[in-house]
Amino acid sequence: GTRSAGARRPLFRWRPLQQFHNWVDRTRIADVPPDERATVRRQLTEIKEALEKQLAELELLQGGAEAEIPPERRAESESVESSPNSPSQ
Repeated sequence: GTRSAGARRPLFRWRPLQQFHNWVDRTRIADVPPDERATVRRQLTEIKEALEKQLAELELLQGGAEAEIPPERRAESESVESSPNSPSQ
């Protein structure tokens, strides 16, 4: 059968999370060229905000909360997922 776009969320995969963790461990901010630091700061700030939202979502799910994530929170999460990853210059 054919799968329509957006019909199902992709399955969870560990590899991207592990790759990101490895990148964080290996990256030395002092090695970022001075002319790239503002862009790196913006991206890291966006990542931090997305991670904070995901951690809050995990807390809700692990806290035994039977209530589903409120639609406004779900919309925030989805907008983070669909935002472009390329840095703006």
